[in-house]
Amino acid sequence: MKKKMSNSRDNIQKYMTESLANQNARSRERLLHTIPVMIKDFPASGVDIDAALVELEQRIPAWCFSNVDIVYIGIFDVFLERDVEAVYEDGAIYVFSDLATTEDFIESVGHEVAHAVEEAVTDEIYADSVMETEFVGKRRRLQGILRAEGYEYDLGSFAAVEYDEGFDEFLYKEVGYPILATLTAGLFMSPYAATSLREYFANGFEWYFLKDQKTFLKQISPILYYKLDKLSNL
Repeated sequence: MKKKMSNSRDNIQKYMTESLANQNARSRERLLHTIPVMIKDFPASGVDIDAALVELEQRIPAWCFSNVDIVYIGIFDVFLERDVEAVYEDGAIYVFSDLATTEDFIESVGHEVAHAVEEAVTDEIYADSVMETEFVGKRRRLQGILRAEGYEYDLGSFAAVEYDEGFDEFLYKEVGYPILATLTAGLFMSPYAATSLREYFANGFEWYFLKDQKTFLKQISPILYYKLDKLSNL
C-alpha cells in the first residue's frame, strides 16, 4: 500500500461498485493490452493516464503484472480518511485520482505492482530471510539514531518486520518524514521504507524499476538490490 497501510478493501469495493454504476465511470485503456483500467474520476490536468500506462509497461517487466487483474482510478472517501494513495488487494489496484503529476501516478501504481509481485514470488523474495536480516539491522540502527535525537519507542518494534499501525504513526507523525529523511540518509532509500519489511521491498522496487537508481540502491541496500536484480531477469 502506498503511504499508509489499511484493511479497507471492503469499503473500497463498496465505493467502486456504487460509483462504477454511474455514467461517468468507464473503461479507459488496458495495461499490457489485457488489464482493464476503470476510471471513475479523471485525474487533474497534470496527470496523463495514457502516458503513465506506457511508462509502466516500459519500466516494469511484463511478468510483474501477472497477479494484477484490474486497475481502478477514482476519489473515494476511504482514501481521504486514511491518507492512502493506492491499494493492492486480491488482484486489484485502486489508485487515488487526485495526484499532482504523471510521475506520482506511475509511482503509486508501480508501488502496488510490487506488492502483487510479492504475492506471485513470495518464496524467492523472503524464504531465505537474508533481506529480513538486512532490514532488521537497519531498523536497529534507526533505533539508535532516534534515541540519540531524543525519540523513544518500544524497543521490540524496531526488531519487528510486520506492519504496525502505532509504529507507523510514530514515524509518520511524531518524528515526521522530513526529519526522518535527514536522519536516515544512507540507511533507507526513503522514510517509508522503514515502515515494514514489505514496504522496504516495495520502496526498493520503485527505486530499482521506476526511478532507475540501481547504483544508489545497491550501495544503500545491497541484499534488496540483489533480490530485485534477480527478479528483473525472471
